[in-house]
Amino acid sequence: MIVLICFVKAYLFLSVVYTISTLPQNISYHWKHSSEQLHQKIWRIIVAFALSMIFGGISILSRLYRKAKAKAHQAYVWYQIARTAKELTKTIRDATDYDQEQS
Repeated sequence: MIVLICFVKAYLFLSVVYTISTLPQNISYHWKHSSEQLHQKIWRIIVAFALSMIFGGISILSRLYRKAKAKAHQAYVWYQIARTAKELTKTIRDATDYDQEQS
């Protein structure tokens, strides 16, 4: 139960960070692109705020997941390159040792 509470707190923290970072853009977008009455503009801004509080954590988590996945793939590729280089070096050493024995 404590773990679940910690996850909820972390998610809410990420949602607040996302909301604070995108709130000025959301307000200016809805204020400029809404041609309705003042209360409709304010209602759209409130809805945008609520949606960013709900889905903001998901947005940040998906970005973090994509970046972590890309880094893990990059590390795996570098590992494969290093392993291939090691095998090639061993093969070259064995071939030169064999040539020296033959001489």
